[in-house]
Parts: sequence; C-alpha cells; structure tokens
Amino acid sequence: MAALAGVKFIPNPAGIFALANSAIVVQAVEALASAIAEAAKANAPYDSESDGPHYRDLIIVEDGEIPGTKVVVASKFTSYWLEVGTEDTPAFAPLRKGADQVGVVLKAGDDQ
Repeated sequence: MAALAGVKFIPNPAGIFALANSAIVVQAVEALASAIAEAAKANAPYDSESDGPHYRDLIIVEDGEIPGTKVVVASKFTSYWLEVGTEDTPAFAPLRKGADQVGVVLKAGDDQ
C-alpha cells in the first residue's frame, strides 16, 4: 500500500473478520445474493415439457467457503452450457445477467 503523507494503513484481519460477520453486513450479503438469484431465475430458460426439475428452480444461494460469504449457484448438470453456450445452444448467461441487473460486477480469474 502506498503511504499517504507519512501514514501507512495496515489492515487488521481480526477487524475485517468482525466487520464481515456483523449482522448488518451478513444481512446485506444475503439480500444481495437473493436478489442475484431471483434475477438469474427471471433470465433462465424454461422448458414446460421438461421431465426433471427446471433449471431456474435449481438456482440457489449457498454459503461460500469464506465465512460470511454467499454464492449463487445453478446446480443442474446443464448449468455450464446454459451459462456459456455451445455450438448448438446460445449463451443464455442467466447468472451473469442476474448479477449485472443488481449492479454486481463480475471479474474473471484473479482480477481483484
């Protein structure tokens, strides 16, 4: 981190953890994840002729690996192809579009 006028900020991991697990942040993260999931469901293709569970019904919010985080996932085996497309199927991208609609910017890889 760059020093500003002789001041150097050193983040305190315990403080960051405490903030991330505060009730207001946990509620905000849960609300944002739920909003993304609902927007993704609205963008998901729907096949009324399907025999199994519909793709949109399998878009759920789960706890992330890091405490206090949430992950929006589509758990149907065809989820990847519906998100990115194939040579025969267009990219519906319901998860990406859902995130975009609620103002979340997605970045690939380690771009943080």
